[in-house]
Amino acid sequence: LALAKGAESETDRVLALRGYLSLAAQADLRPGERLSMCAEAAELAQRDEEKRLLVATLAGVNSPNAVKALAPYLEDPGTRAEASAAVVALAERLLGGRNAVRFASGLIGPLEAVASANDGSDVGAKAAALLEKAEAASNR
Repeated sequence: LALAKGAESETDRVLALRGYLSLAAQADLRPGERLSMCAEAAELAQRDEEKRLLVATLAGVNSPNAVKALAPYLEDPGTRAEASAAVVALAERLLGGRNAVRFASGLIGPLEAVASANDGSDVGAKAAALLEKAEAASNR
């Protein structure tokens, strides 16, 4: 990341940021470490392409904190579609796991945002179905 921060050219900055996000995407790192790396990289992600790469990296972190980290990208028109798909994929995995009841309440807000922003689409329909599942699990 230091290479990206200290890059003299935009090309070098982008290449270093991509390399750093590739490292953050490695499954052998703990989820907390991966989330921390993504948070650091978010400060440098300026263009939509870079933000989408960050969203894709977050989508691979099986943690409710990754869903929280995706929230700003749901508001950005340049990343909304990718962030919506990432929230749905993460919610599906988290609600299908053994800790679904524990994670459910934290998924409700992001799933509501995805369902309303993608009304009428497959992603919106999937988010609405997962929202019902999260609400049911959080009421147990």
